[in-house]
Parts: sequence; structure tokens; C-alpha cells
Amino acid sequence: MLASILDGNDAARLQRALVREQRLAVSAGASYDPVRRGPALFILSATLAARDGVEAAEAALRAQLQRIAEDGISAEELARTRAQAVAAQVFQRDSMFGRARQIGVLSNAGLPPDSTDIQVRKLQEVTAEQVRAVAARYFGSEGMTVAVLRPLPTPVQPQRGDGE
Repeated sequence: MLASILDGNDAARLQRALVREQRLAVSAGASYDPVRRGPALFILSATLAARDGVEAAEAALRAQLQRIAEDGISAEELARTRAQAVAAQVFQRDSMFGRARQIGVLSNAGLPPDSTDIQVRKLQEVTAEQVRAVAARYFGSEGMTVAVLRPLPTPVQPQRGDGE
């Protein structure tokens, strides 16, 4: 639910703050895979608008988590995010491929095929206070790993003359 609040749509917090308001990034996102064996990573990412904006973008990502940990989320934000998260789970069933993929993912994680129904029910029960508590408990500086990926320089191609 927290990943959807941060990155569920164009009105989500990361897109609004980092891309549209602060213009630090051309895209920003959050992701979490709740269906896997063993621990999962919660990933925040940003594709920067300028090469020298790494520190500002990292601070802005951390600030969004901190705001949720301290202030929580609104009832409207929770309702919108809950509806989107539930719809995403349900829409996976619209095609044979989607349903087969869903069953395969659940099977790979050692979960029964009806786990999606349980997930949908659990998503509908999430409260704003639970989201705030998770952000406060798990997203302090001590538990984060920061990776900065920089593109390799583009090799300069020799210019070809007119006679070549």
C-alpha cells in the first residue's frame, strides 16, 4: 500500500513532488514485491533531470517517507490508493495469460492459488495508521542502502571525412 501511495499514479506523492513540483527528476517511483520467498526489497528510484542532482533527489525521496512516518496519509489518499491496489489485483484475472502468470508467481512463492483473494481482502483492511506505522518503523536512515547508477561515457566516434 505504501508503494502505491508513493507511486500509484500521476497524483501519487513521488511523481507530484519530485517530477512536477521540485523538477528534480524526469521520473520517480516506488516498488515492492509482496509475493516472493524470503525478504523483499522496497525500492525508491528517480531518474534525475540533471546529473548533479543526486543529493537533492535522495533528500527528496527520504523526505516523502519521513512525511508519511510523521504525518500519515489522508483518508482520501488511502481510499484512492486502496481502490487502485484492489483493481490491479482484480484486473490481472482479465486474461488467461494474466491468470496463468498470477498462479505461477504464487506457486513459485509457495502460496496457494487463492492467495490473491486473501491479498485483496487484506488490502481493503489496511488503515492509514498502519501505513504511517510501517513508514516510521522500517524507513529510517539506518536501514537504507543507496545506489547511484551513472551512465558510462559515450565513446567518441571518429568523424569521417568527405573522401572516406
